[in-house]
Amino acid sequence: PNNRGILYFMQGGLHFQSNSAEYVKEIMDPLLSNPAFRRCVETGKLRMIWSGITSQSRHMDDIYPWQSRENTKKFNDEVIEFLRVRAEKENIMNYIYLLDWQALTQDSMPNGIHQLSDVNLAKAAHFLELAQLIK
Repeated sequence: PNNRGILYFMQGGLHFQSNSAEYVKEIMDPLLSNPAFRRCVETGKLRMIWSGITSQSRHMDDIYPWQSRENTKKFNDEVIEFLRVRAEKENIMNYIYLLDWQALTQDSMPNGIHQLSDVNLAKAAHFLELAQLIK
């Protein structure tokens, strides 16, 4: 009861080759069902931020097709929908925040998904501002 709150940041998808069903099964479902996670949510001590996959440079699509903008957008949309449905069903929507930086990153990287410094600084500022707003 006297513990400070927990801000839990999640990102994901690339290790599952943008397969949202696998990601949900292996990562999201077990996390949201975890008794410790549930207790933290029930006591109002936990806030979770989920960030989708960012865009990759178009010239990398042939090498990493699962990271293409179309595939990552599909992945992000499907995970966001899963989280919305689950959060509404379990009445935890006030504890989950969704970030989608795909538009911010779509024209910004020289290779793959590794962003330029200005994009990383913008993402960090956005994250910190959101963290300050979460109570």
